[in-house]
Amino acid sequence: MRKQFLRLINIQEEESNKIFYFFIFSIFIQSGVTMGESLANSMFLIYIGIEQLSIVYMITPFLILFIYIPMYSFFTSRFGERKFFIFSITLLIIINIIMYLFIEKAQALIPKVYFNYIFYFLLLYTTVMVITLYTLVWNFIDSFFDIIDSKRVFSIFSAGTALGAILGGVIVSYVSNYFSASILLLCWSFSSFIALILLLKISKKFKNINVEEQENSLPLKEQLVTMLHNIKSSTYILLLLFIFFISVLLATILEYEYFEILSKNQSVESLALLFGQIYIAVNIFNLIVNIFLFNRLVIRFGVNNVLLIQPIAYLLIFSYLSVYVGVEAGILGFFVVQGLLVSIDYNNQNLLYNGINNKIKYEVRTFIENLGEPFAIAFAGLILFFFGSTLSISQVAYIGSAIALIYLILAIILKYSYPVAMIKNLKNNWLDLTRNEITILDTIPIHERKEVLKYQNKQNMIMVTRVIRSYNEPKAIEVLLNYLNTADKTAYAKAQTLLEELLDSKDPKVIYAVFKWLDKNTNELHILLKKELGSRGLIPSNHALENLYSNSTAEVASASVTVLNSQYPKDFFKALERVDMLLQSHEEEEIIEGLYILGKSKHTPYTFYVTEFLKSENEKIITQTLKTILQLSNHHMNNLILPILEIFESASKEQRILSIKILAKIKDTSSILLLLKRIETLTIYEKYEILEMIKGMGLQAIPALVTVLIEKQYTYTVRSIAGRSLGYLAFSQFKDLEKDLILSEIELSYKLLYFYHTLASEHKSFKSDELLLLSKYFQDKHQIVLEFILEILSIGGNLPSVELMKTSIRSLNQKVKANAIEIIEQSTEQAIFKMLLPLLDKRDINEVIYFYEKNYTIKEYKLNDILNYALNSDNEIEILLSIILMPKVHPQYLKAFRKKLLLTQNKKITSAIFAQINQEQSTDTIYKLIKISQYKSMNYFNTFVLYLILQNSEIKFYKNNQTNQSLLPKHAIILKGECSINQKLYSEGDFINLRHIFSNTKQTTQMVKHTKDIELLVLNKDSLINVIEIYPEIGIKFLR
Repeated sequence: MRKQFLRLINIQEEESNKIFYFFIFSIFIQSGVTMGESLANSMFLIYIGIEQLSIVYMITPFLILFIYIPMYSFFTSRFGERKFFIFSITLLIIINIIMYLFIEKAQALIPKVYFNYIFYFLLLYTTVMVITLYTLVWNFIDSFFDIIDSKRVFSIFSAGTALGAILGGVIVSYVSNYFSASILLLCWSFSSFIALILLLKISKKFKNINVEEQENSLPLKEQLVTMLHNIKSSTYILLLLFIFFISVLLATILEYEYFEILSKNQSVESLALLFGQIYIAVNIFNLIVNIFLFNRLVIRFGVNNVLLIQPIAYLLIFSYLSVYVGVEAGILGFFVVQGLLVSIDYNNQNLLYNGINNKIKYEVRTFIENLGEPFAIAFAGLILFFFGSTLSISQVAYIGSAIALIYLILAIILKYSYPVAMIKNLKNNWLDLTRNEITILDTIPIHERKEVLKYQNKQNMIMVTRVIRSYNEPKAIEVLLNYLNTADKTAYAKAQTLLEELLDSKDPKVIYAVFKWLDKNTNELHILLKKELGSRGLIPSNHALENLYSNSTAEVASASVTVLNSQYPKDFFKALERVDMLLQSHEEEEIIEGLYILGKSKHTPYTFYVTEFLKSENEKIITQTLKTILQLSNHHMNNLILPILEIFESASKEQRILSIKILAKIKDTSSILLLLKRIETLTIYEKYEILEMIKGMGLQAIPALVTVLIEKQYTYTVRSIAGRSLGYLAFSQFKDLEKDLILSEIELSYKLLYFYHTLASEHKSFKSDELLLLSKYFQDKHQIVLEFILEILSIGGNLPSVELMKTSIRSLNQKVKANAIEIIEQSTEQAIFKMLLPLLDKRDINEVIYFYEKNYTIKEYKLNDILNYALNSDNEIEILLSIILMPKVHPQYLKAFRKKLLLTQNKKITSAIFAQINQEQSTDTIYKLIKISQYKSMNYFNTFVLYLILQNSEIKFYKNNQTNQSLLPKHAIILKGECSINQKLYSEGDFINLRHIFSNTKQTTQMVKHTKDIELLVLNKDSLINVIEIYPEIGIKFLR
């Protein structure tokens, strides 16, 4: 019964206790406010009169500006907002008691003409306290909930305030019948005292999710200046401010109208009784809206659409008052202000504040509500002071209608600004690395860029050259040539790309600068520069002839590449003969130099000749061959595709990039499917190159891209590339596929979570590390599918940068993640978001499975069914784990194995199957993965990352007498035992020495063994670097 009720009001089981505390807190805060407002309004209207109400409206903002704001600034800058909240409630309790005693005891002692000023004070004091308490209460609540929770539970707290208002109304009615009305001040104090106890309890019991306390030590004047600057610089905040101002202005005018209608022919007690009864009726409405309607409204229509309800309500009520001013119109006006405004607009406004930068949200909210509201009231008071007595209720309603129309227009503008503001707010938490160096340097004045010349040295010459290049390319080539002429091979390799970019410049002054430089340095030219400049015809060929027969291979290569540009056939053939001699050699250096020269020759028929060198077992020769093919190939060379793809899977990172660039030059769309089938993972740079390759092929690539995008046999890495490419080349065709693709992937994501949940449940009875790891694998794959869905939404124009969204969804900061989900809701079709939400928010896995079973027709999978599914998948990890598990639980595992052997050519899979049949223990990577997955320290990494990290790893043992002061491996995981490295203790499951991944220096460390021998899993450095290039966030984790 409890679960059904919680589902009805959209609350999760684990948060019910927390929500209950806040709910009760809201009841007691609001019941006191209701009693105070009823008493203050009734006493003022009876003893002072409606005519003087406008004066109170005008005085209120100045009290807040000169009394409340300095107090708020002083306390929050020193003690924080929570302590100021405690102080405010305590002060309220004390002042209420003093006022009660004064009203009861001083009435007979002070003349009525002076005593009546207490009612001015009472109304002013109550108005200020109500305004400030509202802000403090919601700031306090907001610090414990993110926006996704807010949309579900804030209405519950508003229901608490509605119940509080009902409770307050009942107390007002009862007291008005049997006691003096002033005793309501004591009732308010008692209610506030209970709220204070709850506030202290909540602060201790539950976690505040704000990352940092928003305190400010600046003086009040500077705080106000900073705040005004922040408001002025944000269109969204300005719109929010104007809308709030107009809403309060209209509420005040409407309040004045219904006060005038309802206070005619009433006493203090009868008017208080009337207000109490109306409060009860309206807050029953508020209670129903808050518990059952509001959260469904914002989830169904969105925060920005619910925003339009209040301006439409104002427009209707003022239109009604312009033609009818009876008691019914007054009660209806009361309903709009105390009902719709409180239960819908105020709740929605709490959510709209999430579009403000988190760093300034609370101070902007304080400004808007504590100064914006009183000044709006004062403005209304000013209008009513001058025109209230001369204009009828109907005439004032005409003014209200005109202002309500303006309000509606601004609300429509804000409706479209809200998603943009949410995205901007999310980007404030994200480091933007999308701008290239030229864009960044263009923002720096030229005279400042010239200053960089003062700081040039060998360590930063490439950076200095890039800065100079941004404003003077000829000077940049001169600086770079001077540097490279004395640089070693490593430094030259780092600067080679920059040199080629400058030499390819279309500015003739650059080549002129090179000739001028050569005139001064011809006799002292670096051999690598000779080769580069000679290949471009910048060095006269007759200067190089004498070196064709040098004993130095480098000099022969330099001379050959220069002479090949000769206009004399005799010299040309001499150079070609030397090249042939180099290529026929058995020496690595000579073959590489020969290949380099052919590449620089620009003679395309050599391309097919050099492909023979791809069969070499020497990695350096293969790399240079690919460089040569890249320089010589063109779009007519389709025959190169298969030789290039044959080496792709086993190629190094550099060779893969070169292969992709060659395929891009060939521009044959048949290479797309052949290439993408061979890809499991890609670095960011490789993804970029493949995207550029496909874009270069144009519309002919579309059929292949559609195939890859919709076929599940391809990895999500390549399907992502296909989606991006299709979105670029044929956006309308991509949009035709988008919805069905997303819904299909959402269903798969639920299915994977269902597998995870089933296996995790099985693990309780069938203890197995392999089973636990397979369950984690399905959970990790679900996350990959989810990120693919976000990418498809981003490509379709529904979301901003997919990297921003992925990072935010993975964020440990609850509010950042919730803001990302809010952006997805605002930008996505409602039907899709409804199915996506349970996969994104933090609800319990049982709730997710319940949603899956309720919304999909599903097959009930047992353990054997899931293992069959895994065995027939396309992922190596999934298949290997199922192979290990099947003999333990699957009665027909041999039949399944035979079928798999007929279908696969993967050597790891076949060897794993035979190992299981023969009951042999394997040392394959999958077993290492099973071994380390049990450590809690590995929970940060998904199974795909760990599997890559463990490639080419090996297990090593260090005996007791070998460990002390031994030279540890650079990168390892401790499997057994403990060790101390540089006085830091490492235990089982810890990575050691990962900070030195990119260091080439040897790390000698002292290792102190404690009680047992040490067993280490030694990691391969190249595998680690590869993982970091594929998953950059892992590198950050290692550095930490």
